[in-house]
Amino acid sequence: MGGLGSSTWTRWPTKAVVGRGLTLDLYSLLRDGAFCPGRTTSGSLTWTRSHSGEEIGSIGYASDLTNPSSGSVRLHYQHDGTPVDYRVSLVTTRPYFGGVRWWFVCPANGTRAGKLHLPPGGDIFASQQAYGLAYHSQNETPGDRLLTKAQDIRRNLGGSASLIDPFPDKPKGMHWTTYWRLRARSERAANMAVAGMARRFGVKY
Repeated sequence: MGGLGSSTWTRWPTKAVVGRGLTLDLYSLLRDGAFCPGRTTSGSLTWTRSHSGEEIGSIGYASDLTNPSSGSVRLHYQHDGTPVDYRVSLVTTRPYFGGVRWWFVCPANGTRAGKLHLPPGGDIFASQQAYGLAYHSQNETPGDRLLTKAQDIRRNLGGSASLIDPFPDKPKGMHWTTYWRLRARSERAANMAVAGMARRFGVKY
């Protein structure tokens, strides 16, 4: 079984980027009722691309928050064809302004975290600190950020990230004004990125 204590769990060799994998946001899970203080719940969570609706990942879960100060959630899913099944502990703190705040206990390093991440190359959900995850802005040059922006819009519209491929068609249900605004934004970012690279290498563009 993969997961806690497994030799198959590895840190990324270089700083990876938050948002490139799957994320469990505890605040959202509590707000949406997937996890419910005072109760046990179970079900499944699915991640999809925002515009195309394409499924990019899913897991099963069973949470137990019947104890007012602590709890746990069992996570189970397939990783590279291998079943992964483990529990993540939850604890609470009491903010100065009142109420109760729930936290995951990272299964990799034991720290409290509001979000757990499963990046490509990992096999358990763990904290940003445990995986050494960075944000785009920490890893990318201005030109890189422009290129990433252009590619992300293409992916979210259900197309290829490659700038040499045709721009993706308008997804069903999207307003044409939204589509043309996103297309213009993607093409403007791509042109600026290419122009920046051309200047860097002394090429006329």
